[in-house]
Amino acid sequence: MRKINSILFSLALLLFFITASVKAQTASWTAYKPALFPTNASGQIHGISRVSQMKFHPSNASKMYAVSARGGLFISTNGGTSWSVAPGCDNLPLGTRFASVCIDHTNDQVIYLGGGDHNYYSSGSGVFKSTDGGATFTATSLTGKIIVDMIMDPSNNNVIVAATNVGIYKTTDAGATWTLKGASTIAFDDLKKKENSSTRTLFASTRGAELYVSNDFGETWTQLTSGIFIPTGYTAGGGTRIGLTPADSNVVYFYMNAQGGTLFKSTNGGISFTAVKNSLSPFLTGYTNNSADPGQGDYNTGLGIDRINSNIVYFVAHNVWKSTDGGATWAQLTNWYQKVHTDMHQVIVSPYNTSQVWDMNDGGVWLSTDGGNNWTPKSDGLYGYEIYHGGCSPTRRDMMSI
Repeated sequence: MRKINSILFSLALLLFFITASVKAQTASWTAYKPALFPTNASGQIHGISRVSQMKFHPSNASKMYAVSARGGLFISTNGGTSWSVAPGCDNLPLGTRFASVCIDHTNDQVIYLGGGDHNYYSSGSGVFKSTDGGATFTATSLTGKIIVDMIMDPSNNNVIVAATNVGIYKTTDAGATWTLKGASTIAFDDLKKKENSSTRTLFASTRGAELYVSNDFGETWTQLTSGIFIPTGYTAGGGTRIGLTPADSNVVYFYMNAQGGTLFKSTNGGISFTAVKNSLSPFLTGYTNNSADPGQGDYNTGLGIDRINSNIVYFVAHNVWKSTDGGATWAQLTNWYQKVHTDMHQVIVSPYNTSQVWDMNDGGVWLSTDGGNNWTPKSDGLYGYEIYHGGCSPTRRDMMSI
């Protein structure tokens, strides 16, 4: 009898959890606000939301746009002091992930939001467009793809180039239609425009460690190969990034994760490259400077170049690294558990204030004003939470916490 009762109790308990799970999936959830940056209560530096990309407003130094991979688009109008979600994200299909953003330089009410998860390289959902500053979004004809990044033509706001997981696409009618430029089998990892304003030159890199250039704003593309190679002993590049700077339009950096970080540099606009870091040491991609540390590959990779000195290079993964001699030597500025949150996805120098270095990571948006040595969270309001674990109250079936 005791055994039968035990079985019946187990079945009842299982039925309860199934019922609770179904109810939880259909229940209404409300973010606990204000979503202030949390107090650090552990040994590891704290965080609030996985931010995969941030961009500055084309002309307003105080306005910034942060893409939370699971939370949508957040906008700051006070230089990152606080953030508010673009309401239109709440009406997009449940589970939509986000990778990139592009703001119309003639009208900031027009915003293009790139779907998909660039960090995990999954869940492609195409390009969404807003004409009311993010209050609403509608899907464009480019669907089902990871939108790694988008760049708008500075001379024609109807023209946008998008790098995706299945090729490069271009629109000439503000997103109404998109045309594939090149092979649909190429998975891209980065897209950059040369920093001088009058240029038509774009660079795009792939997950297969290839680098392409277009001199006609994405109409045609040519692979750059001179001096570029996958290090001996490696069969793949492991993810790539491009570094450009207005300090010198002839300087182009090309990075791949293989060998704990391999960096190439061109001083002739990308015609040819030289490997400036081609060794295991230092091991830029790991939790520690140790080649036995596997790191996390392309999930966390960011390359940024100073806007005044082309020899100052920032690289972020678990830690912040800095080179002041064009990538030949490196200094580790942070440890993964201190100063700034780990799992970093982007590092950029502000176009409005070159003393500001910004780091976007799994903990939100962070700012350094001393060249990357110390960091301040700038993430209040970024409540793009990712749920790792949940539990139901043992005494109240209607109460759950996550």
